[in-house]
Amino acid sequence: MSTFNRLFVLAAACSLAFSCDKVNKLSDQTSIDSFIVTAASSGVKVKSVEIILSDNPDDNRIVITTDATNTDYPYSVLVEATFSGAEKIFYIPTLSGSESQEWDFMSPLTFTYGQTYRFVLIAESGLVNTYTISLSDNATGGGDYLEELFQIPNSDFEQWINTNTNKVNLNPTSIEGNNYWCTANNYFVQGTLPASGPNGLCAQMTTKKVDFVYRTIAAGTTFTGNFSSNVNLDNPRQMTFFGSHFIKRPTSMTFRMSYKAGEQLQKVENGNFVNLSGKDRGQAWVQLLYYSGEGEMEYHKDPAANIKVVGSGELVINDTNGWVEATIDIAYTDQTTIPNYIAIVFTSSIRGDYFEGAPGSVLMIDDVRLNYE
Repeated sequence: MSTFNRLFVLAAACSLAFSCDKVNKLSDQTSIDSFIVTAASSGVKVKSVEIILSDNPDDNRIVITTDATNTDYPYSVLVEATFSGAEKIFYIPTLSGSESQEWDFMSPLTFTYGQTYRFVLIAESGLVNTYTISLSDNATGGGDYLEELFQIPNSDFEQWINTNTNKVNLNPTSIEGNNYWCTANNYFVQGTLPASGPNGLCAQMTTKKVDFVYRTIAAGTTFTGNFSSNVNLDNPRQMTFFGSHFIKRPTSMTFRMSYKAGEQLQKVENGNFVNLSGKDRGQAWVQLLYYSGEGEMEYHKDPAANIKVVGSGELVINDTNGWVEATIDIAYTDQTTIPNYIAIVFTSSIRGDYFEGAPGSVLMIDDVRLNYE
């Protein structure tokens, strides 16, 4: 090999090694160096701005403390921010927003009552750091970070899709890959539908007798997680995948409900509808879970590897005289572990996962709220 060729090969190898070295050293660091409110709506005074960083890249916070009251909403703030180590920055208008857009901090943030905002910094390596902007103010119940941010989206059940079709479902707007609320509806039975509640729409769950493709008793169900449309009569629990991402420890769960049991408790046995003694009841339960496995958690309420129930609570629901408010206390058997999933389930028949229930049992749920003390 000639001297020129040797030098060419050596130069190419050095260039390749240098390029690889650069790739291996892409930084995953981003940071907010300052975040200043430069203007606010007339009459609103900003008292402080606090940047609260977390080891969890999805849990960084910016809390703006103002003297705002309920009557000041909606109001706007304009911010001036400096940041370092970010290749891109995206702004997400609200927690339920699905569209991101590039943001230069020049657009004002207009807060409605209890609203939060998010933006993400994308590092050179592609790592995403999420910051949530929330308010702490003098509004009754509004704006506080724990009270308003760590709720399950669409817990007032106002958002639905494909209404008046056989694909009706709760709005599956995703946040960081979560669908949150889901129903057990499929193309041949719609057990959960929107209905008029005490404050707008609510989730109405009805136990139904199905004698179409399959002969079964189908309870209406609303839960956090996902549902499989593949019917499994041998092990019906395998159809429901309970749990959505969540990282806090609420002390209780409050909701509004109305329940009326159907007239005759039934099940399917040897292909026939069989009457049972007793009366149908509804059920609500909540579990805070810690999953230590790889990939997404698969949980059907049965004990499973790498899944630990950190805290739980449940309520057996009997007939009510119209709408009532109920609270489920959450008892923690583990006082230190931070959960990473939450499973919330409402059903019109307590043994619906065994295809037992009274056709016509109706459970209506609205305004689900997680409480923090």
